[in-house]
Formats: sequence, structure tokens, C-alpha cells
Amino acid sequence: MKLTILLTLFVLGSPSWQLEAAERRPAASPPSAAPDASPPSTSFVVDRTGPRVRTADTRVARVLASGIARSATFRDVLSRVEKLDVIAYVELDPGIRDRLSGAVRWVAATSTFRYVRIVLNPSLPHAQLVATLAHELQHVSEIGNEPSVVDPRSLSSFYGRVGTEHGFHSEEWETKLAQDTGYIVIRELASNRADARGF
Repeated sequence: MKLTILLTLFVLGSPSWQLEAAERRPAASPPSAAPDASPPSTSFVVDRTGPRVRTADTRVARVLASGIARSATFRDVLSRVEKLDVIAYVELDPGIRDRLSGAVRWVAATSTFRYVRIVLNPSLPHAQLVATLAHELQHVSEIGNEPSVVDPRSLSSFYGRVGTEHGFHSEEWETKLAQDTGYIVIRELASNRADARGF
């Protein structure tokens, strides 16, 4: 039996993030070839020299640009992710559970990269999307800095060691650093409202 991990972040109206485990078919190939786990857009192409954080969604692109322009903490966590062997595909997901702002989902691992998918709740206002993405990227950084994480089971084991169990569902976890990252980004966005024009 193989598990797919869903690391859920930024619960709507609550500072809660969890790690859920659910049965799923194994993902044996990179996202572009895994029909049940990969981002749906054909514009996602494996690129060994390209950015680690990728999106084909124009709204997500604006969220990324806003975070880079308005938050030093966002820039820091993004910079750390860009140095890792994890590629994160980011997209909006209207099907995400209402109480969740976003999630990190395990996709696959190859000899070159590990792949995850970040999904964001499209009903969120812009500032919360930016903070949610920062929180999600902090988890990507945690995963990328732990070489033992190579599949859903090792991911679950890792967060069992470093995370705090939350308890909404089975195997739910959160980390203080990721929580703090989201809160700090929200404060930085609030203090840089004058820079928000165009986002």
C-alpha cells in the first residue's frame, strides 16, 4: 500500500495546518507523465535548469510577484526553495475543502528531483493567498532539506518527528516555523500596502 500525503495549510479563519494521508496509486514518473497526480496544464515541462517554483496560472503568477515585491520573508523562503532539489507546481484548486486555504501534495521522486504540487483556495483574498503560499513554500523548504523524504511514507514519518499533531483528521500536523512564516508575511503585506498597486 502506498500513501499520498496532503500537507494542508492556513485553514480558513484558523492558524491550523495539517498533514493528511490517503490511499493513492503510486506515482512512478515526473508530473508531466502522472495523470492522477500532475498539474493538469501541458505547459508544465520538466526543466533541470528552470525555477523550482512553477505555475501556468496568471493569478498565481501575480501572487508570486506580489510576495516578491512586498515581503522580505516571502523572498527569503522562495530563495531557499530555489536552491533545493524539489520542484513545486502551484495552482488554484476550486475543489479544495472549504476550510482550507492551501495544500502541499506529494507527487513523485526521480533520480534528479522530488516533485510536489501546491494548491491554493481561489476564494481567498489576495493577501491571504500570498501568505498561504509563503507558508506552503516553508513546508517545501522543510521537505527539500530532508533527504530521507522520497515518498509519501517517508514524508509522513518526517512530519511525525518534526511536526505537531493537530487532530482534525488522521495524521494531521503543523510546524511552528511554517505558521510563523505565514503570520510574518501577512504583517509585511499590511505594512507595504502602498506597494500593492497592480496586484
